[in-house]
Amino acid sequence: MRHAVNLKNFSHLRESGGLAAPARRPAKPADARCTRPTPLIDMRTSIISPAYLCGTQKIRNISANPLTEKPMAGSITDRMRGAAMLDVATYEEVEADTTATGQAAIVVGIVAICAAIGGIREGSSGVIAGVLGAFISWMVWAGVTFVVGEKMFGGTATWGELLRTLGFAQAPGVLYLLGIIPVLGTLVQFAVAIWIMVAGVIAIRQALDFTTGKAVITAIVAFLAMLVVGAIMAAIFGLGRAMF
Repeated sequence: MRHAVNLKNFSHLRESGGLAAPARRPAKPADARCTRPTPLIDMRTSIISPAYLCGTQKIRNISANPLTEKPMAGSITDRMRGAAMLDVATYEEVEADTTATGQAAIVVGIVAICAAIGGIREGSSGVIAGVLGAFISWMVWAGVTFVVGEKMFGGTATWGELLRTLGFAQAPGVLYLLGIIPVLGTLVQFAVAIWIMVAGVIAIRQALDFTTGKAVITAIVAFLAMLVVGAIMAAIFGLGRAMF
């Protein structure tokens, strides 16, 4: 063809200096490629990470591993509010947080004090006895629930997980303080007792990871066992009334 180019002659001209090689475009400095860094969001944690897009290269510097990092501990007031509102996420949070057992114990103590003050009109057994009975009741309740839920219904939990969830399930009990009000106080105490029972079922269900029906049956069996324990404690130490 007439317009065909002889590549050999073309190459010979370049080697002899007759044809200059095309000038290369100077490379941009490294900083020019990162004039507008774009932060990236780690989709697994929804947290903005120190990651940037520079040209076609991606630079990431994520020091935390979301698969191994423990969840941040929530405040005890926020967790009490969530537990009282029957928030499932709150119960899941305290179940997974092994450091929340102390918070659960504080909740049990606060509720016991409120119940003791609210029950003064009806001859409360006293603050000290009330707190002691509440702690014994809490630990026995968690233990019986663990045995019944795991052995009878195949649940998966530890005693510590049940201590935490059942401890926070007592959060509505701060309203026992209103028991000191004549007439209205009795109604409030009854409503709070039902409230705590419902919260307890949710706590059992979330900790043992089974159905609501199994959680209800587990709660009933555990409550009957607690009646027996309460009767024994009343006969020996006079703490039966303080446990309920």
